Amino acid sequence: MKKSLVLVFLLALLLLTGCRSIYESEYSYSEKFAGEIGDFTKGSIEIKNYANLQNTILALIENGEKSASLVFSRYVGSPADDLAKICYEIRVVNPLGNFALSDISYDTSRIVSYYTADVSLEFKRTKDEIAPLSKAVSVSEADTILEDAVSVGRDTLLLRCRSNIPSEEYFEKVVQNYYYENLSTCLFMPELSMLCYPETGSDRIYELSISYEITGAPELEKMRYRLSSALDDALNAVSGDMTSDEGLSPEAQLGLNAARYICSLNTDEAPGSFPDTAYGLFCEHSASSEGLALAYKLLCDSLEIPCIIVEGTDLELLSNDSVYWNIIKTEDNSYHMLLDKKTGLNYPSDEYRDSDCFFLTDDALYSRIPRDSDEYPLCIGPVLLTDGPEETTVPPALQQSDEMPDDDSPSPEGNPGHNDTDSKGETENDNPSGDDVPDTSHEGTAPLPTGDGGEKSSPS
Repeated sequence: MKKSLVLVFLLALLLLTGCRSIYESEYSYSEKFAGEIGDFTKGSIEIKNYANLQNTILALIENGEKSASLVFSRYVGSPADDLAKICYEIRVVNPLGNFALSDISYDTSRIVSYYTADVSLEFKRTKDEIAPLSKAVSVSEADTILEDAVSVGRDTLLLRCRSNIPSEEYFEKVVQNYYYENLSTCLFMPELSMLCYPETGSDRIYELSISYEITGAPELEKMRYRLSSALDDALNAVSGDMTSDEGLSPEAQLGLNAARYICSLNTDEAPGSFPDTAYGLFCEHSASSEGLALAYKLLCDSLEIPCIIVEGTDLELLSNDSVYWNIIKTEDNSYHMLLDKKTGLNYPSDEYRDSDCFFLTDDALYSRIPRDSDEYPLCIGPVLLTDGPEETTVPPALQQSDEMPDDDSPSPEGNPGHNDTDSKGETENDNPSGDDVPDTSHEGTAPLPTGDGGEKSSPS
């Protein structure tokens, strides 16, 4: 009797489920159902809804799991349809899946009242490559994470940011700003390259590769020590300089003394190993336009003078290479400081005066170096350095010849030891009395201001 009841029950079950169910792989008894609440055998993961399914697969990726068995008990929705949608989104759209997976596949089975699915993940990254992923919810937080990575010399950074980063140039600017603000410890500008996963979207993973000119810690420490010693010497020299130029405030005078000191160091015509760095100027006495600007920025930072670095293109130079200079702020005004003689307003003359290079306003500078960015402060303060008309006049002898005549060379009138004209352009024979008249050809010409009271040193 009991056997007959069992056979009737199995026959009814077969009619309800369909004859094909026991032959098709979609319907199988690979997992044992043990209760209505969903108490499944060990090794399976119970899935309740769409969000639970999505989060479970992402967790598998983070943990480096290559496969998993999922059980859908009392699932709201279609497990097969949702799996198809989620697997596509994770592999193509989701940053973690796009970065870590090469493929994701699944096989579903139905067991009377519930579904099971065997999910397989093929990785293109190892678990150790995924583990260092840093996460930022804002662009500013991403900036901080990148700066911290550069500060400790990391050569790779895996960063997920849920706010859109405009481009690789944005991160390059972050690194550049960090470099400019940490010149005493970050000796060289790090170079950056970037890959994005996926290539578009506001939520992406950025794989950043960071390279440094010198990576050896012992060598870097030696270089930092040399730079620190040279910077101490510079601070002592500039702070102890008692030069006082007329019309300058103490802060402006300090900025001018610092500029003169930087220019005086740039004496080695042969390029050093690191001409585009502050180290090249302070320790090798050889610097390019960029190296001079960086060295002046470092010295101004140490003197607590607000200073930034500016990059532009000089219209009077034949090449399209960038030129660099500084903008400093004294009291309530900002001014351009050009420490590279090629960017001075008097270039290509051999006479370089402070007023051609230092404390320049926008009107004076942008006639030859156009303002190509609104991020720099306006420099519209009063002119601080001026040269009187006598000071800018070229002596007549230099107008006629590239060489200064000897003291005993005869003048056109046959009078040895005298110039042709005085400061007013009158000949010496215009004195009918023949009495000795003091030579006034250079009278009233003030000496060019210098940092040491001597002849003006040219900004190099």
